[in-house]
Amino acid sequence: MKNFFLLSIAAAAALFLTQGCALFNQMNSGSTEQLLVAAGFQERPANTPKRQQMMAKLNPYKVQMRTKGNSVIYIYPDPKKNVAFVGGPSQYQAYQKLSVQQSIAENQAAAAAEMEMMGVDDGTFGMGMWDPFW
Repeated sequence: MKNFFLLSIAAAAALFLTQGCALFNQMNSGSTEQLLVAAGFQERPANTPKRQQMMAKLNPYKVQMRTKGNSVIYIYPDPKKNVAFVGGPSQYQAYQKLSVQQSIAENQAAAAAEMEMMGVDDGTFGMGMWDPFW
């Protein structure tokens, strides 16, 4: 009975983690798609059986490299919208650069918000909440 209970909890946790990751990927896909478009990726609808078949083989919400002859292409499938974003090496390089810039900006904003919440920088070069006279 105890083993069954532990097994049930482990299975529920595993399900939660996999569903949580998928949900996070979907939630994050909006900003990823904006970055891809800004980097020059083209949005292609999966409106033919061949494209739908190809989309079904790809990992959703992840940029993936594929070779076609001597060419390299990058594909980001969004099955919910039934589209794929497609670009070449230069678009992928631009996407990576924009992604790093966005990550830095988000980290800086989070650090600034945390500092403000702690009262560390109140603009007077004081110690905020760490002021010895509080």
